Amino acid sequence: MTNTKIPFARTPKVNNRTASPALYVTMPWVIIIYSCMVFYADTLSHNWGNAVFAGFNAIVTFWALTAYIGIWHSVQDMVVGLVRWFFVPIKEPQQEAARKKASWRDALYFGDRQMIYESRPL
Repeated sequence: MTNTKIPFARTPKVNNRTASPALYVTMPWVIIIYSCMVFYADTLSHNWGNAVFAGFNAIVTFWALTAYIGIWHSVQDMVVGLVRWFFVPIKEPQQEAARKKASWRDALYFGDRQMIYESRPL
């Protein structure tokens, strides 16, 4: 209604799309490569039933990969996943005063336990 994008910070964003985890993008490529290897080996050994099944599996998996993710996007997601695996962001220490200070957002999210303890008479 407002013609603006909503802030959605729970998943990483990559230029107007959500990046997939590297393992989820790598496995279809593993299935395609393995199916092609099985197709080649079964063709050489004249095992036509398995060769047809492996070829069909490779073609359908490649079609699904290109239709749902895209070849270039899958390569990007694998590289981003590999880089994120090597580089862990450094967390800055939080200030004690900022962590202990409660706001109305904290009360709605965490409950009012801390405010109950602060408002009790001693």
